[in-house]
Amino acid sequence: MKIIKKLILSIFITMFCTSVSFSGPFTDDLARCVIVKTTERDKIALVNWIWFAMSVHPDIAKNMGSKVLDKEKEIADKKVAYIVSNLFLDKCKEETENAFKYEGREAIGAFKPLGEMSMKTLMQNKKVGDSLSSYSEFLNPNLLEMMKKYQ
Repeated sequence: MKIIKKLILSIFITMFCTSVSFSGPFTDDLARCVIVKTTERDKIALVNWIWFAMSVHPDIAKNMGSKVLDKEKEIADKKVAYIVSNLFLDKCKEETENAFKYEGREAIGAFKPLGEMSMKTLMQNKKVGDSLSSYSEFLNPNLLEMMKKYQ
C-alpha cells in the first residue's frame, strides 16, 4: 500500500510540478490521448479539485474565512479519481499499457497534461486573468517606466 501511495503522489507531483522530463514515443502517445479524451466537464472537475487541494494550505485557509468541508473535498477527490481511472484504463487503455510496458515509470510523465489543461482552463477565465493582473495597479511607477524603456 505504501508503494501505491508513493506512486499516486509522484503522479500528481508530475501533473503540476515537472517542467522537463524524458518522454518516449509511447508516453507521448499516451499524453496526446489524454489531451484529446479529456472533456470540458473533466477539466472543470480538475480545476475544482485543484482549488480544494490548495485551499487546505494553512496560509490560504486562514484567509478564506471558512474551511473546505471534508465532504466537498471527498466529492472532488472521487471525481478526479474517476477521471484519471477512466482516461488511463478505458479511454486511453492501449496507450497506457504500451507506455508502462515499454517506458516503465517514465510513463508517469503522461499525467502532466492533466495538470497543464487544468491550469490553462483556470487561467483562460477572464475574471481569473483580471484578478491575477489587478496587482499591477499598485506597482512602483519606476518599475513600469523601466519596463517601457526596454520594450
